[in-house]
Amino acid sequence: MAERKYQDVVRPNRARQLDDIKADIEHRAAHGLRRRLDRLFTAWAERTEAAAYEHPVDAVLGENSGLVKAAMEELGVPAERLAAVHVGSALDEDVSAQMQPFDDGSGLVLVSDAILALTNVYGLHAGAALGELAGFGSARQMRQSFRMATGGGLGEDPFFLTGLLRYYNVHQRVYGIAAKLGRTEERAGNDIVDLINTSATQFVLGHEIAHHALGHTSAPSAFSPGEHLPACSADAQRELDADLFAHRAVVRVFETQLGGRRKFGRGRGRESPEINATLGALVAILTVHSTETALFIRRGNTHPPAAERAARLLDGLGRRVQQFSPLFLGKMLSSTAASSDFGASVEPFDWAAFYADPRVDTPHPRSYLDQIALFDRLQTAPRAQLLEGLARKSTDSSGILARGAAAALEGDVPGALAIWGVADEWQELLRDRLQPLSFHTALTAVKEAFDGQELDEGLALPGSVVCTALLAEQLA
Repeated sequence: MAERKYQDVVRPNRARQLDDIKADIEHRAAHGLRRRLDRLFTAWAERTEAAAYEHPVDAVLGENSGLVKAAMEELGVPAERLAAVHVGSALDEDVSAQMQPFDDGSGLVLVSDAILALTNVYGLHAGAALGELAGFGSARQMRQSFRMATGGGLGEDPFFLTGLLRYYNVHQRVYGIAAKLGRTEERAGNDIVDLINTSATQFVLGHEIAHHALGHTSAPSAFSPGEHLPACSADAQRELDADLFAHRAVVRVFETQLGGRRKFGRGRGRESPEINATLGALVAILTVHSTETALFIRRGNTHPPAAERAARLLDGLGRRVQQFSPLFLGKMLSSTAASSDFGASVEPFDWAAFYADPRVDTPHPRSYLDQIALFDRLQTAPRAQLLEGLARKSTDSSGILARGAAAALEGDVPGALAIWGVADEWQELLRDRLQPLSFHTALTAVKEAFDGQELDEGLALPGSVVCTALLAEQLA
C-alpha cells in the first residue's frame, strides 16, 4: 500500500519540476544559474547511479536508506519489517520528513527536497570549522576548543550563517524553490562536508524508518500532504526513541559499511563512529527544525524543537560526545533561530552588510538579491505599516488588495479571501486547520487570485507576499 500510494499519488514529477525551474531561471535572466544547472545534470548523467535512479534525489535517498536498513537489520529489526518501508521524496512545499503507516503493515517515508538542500548549508558551515580544527596538533586543538567554548561554539560569526539560512527561507517562502547562495570559502575539508551531509541524511531517514521499526502505529512526526491529521503529537518519548535508534543505526553504518575510516581530524575521538554519527544527527535536527519553523504556517504533526530534541539525544550518549557536541551546536542553533522567525516584531536583517560579505557567491545580479531583501521586509514589518503601504501603492479602482488586507488584519479571513477573489478550493484548504499549510502554498492561492485582477504592473507578487503575511497569523 505504501509503494502504491507513492507511485500513484505522491511521487514528484521531476521532469515538470525541472522545466518549471528552467522557466523561472529564464524569466529572471539568470544565465549563470542556468549554465550551472546544466553542468550539474550533465555530470549526473555520467555517474553510474544514473542507470539505476531517474533523479539525483532518488539516488541519495535510495543509497542511504539501503545503508540504514542494513544497519537496523544488524541491530535486530526483522528484514521483512524493513522491506515493508518504502522511501521516497516529496516536493519541498509538501512535507519536511514523515513516516505514514498503512493498514497492511507497510510504511511510507517521505523526505522533502528542502531537507536535502538545507543540510548542505549547515554542512558547509560546520565543515569549514572542523576542517580548521583538524589541521591543528593535539595541544593546539585543546586551546582552540577552549576559545570556541568561550566564544559560543565552533565556526565563524553566526551572522554569515544566519544570512545564508534566511536567504534560503525567504526564497522558499516566496518562490517555493530550494535555492541556496554559494560560499567563496569552501577550502576546508570537502570530505568533511560530505561526511556530515551523508550522516545527516542517514539520520533523517533513520529517524522515520525507526518509527516503523519500533512499531509506532500512527504517524508521530511531520504530516501527510493533503490528508487530515490531528494537531501536533505530544508524544516526545516516541520522538526520542526514534532519534536514539536512528543514531545507533548511523553509528553502525560507519562501523560496518564504512569501517570507521572516514573521519574529520586526528586522534581517537575524531575517528569515532559515534561522533561522526552525532555530527550528522545534530545537523539533521537543525535542518528539520528550520524547515518546519520557517516555511510553514501550520505544521501538522511535527518534531520537538531542535534545542530540546538535541539535548534529549545527547543525554543518552557517551561523555566524550556530550563534551564535544555543544561546541558544534552553539552557533548553528542561534543562527537557526534568527533565520527562521518571520514575526512582526523581528528586527530587520542587515541584508546590505550580508551581500557585501566577500564570502557570498551567487550568479544573480544585485537587483535580484535586493528583491529577496525586500520580500523579507514585507513579511516582517509591523502589520499596520504593511496595510498602510499596500493602500498607498495600490491604485487599482476597486482597491481589493488593501480592503482584503484590512479584513485580514481584523481577523476576518473569509471576508479577506472573498474580497481578493481566492478560488473556493483554495479557501477550503487555507481555512482547514486540520491540514498542514506552507507559506508558499498560501501565497500561491492569493497570487493566483491577483493574477486574474487588473492590478498595477509589478504589484501582484509583492502584494501577495504582504497579504499572505497578514493572513498567516490568522491561519495558524
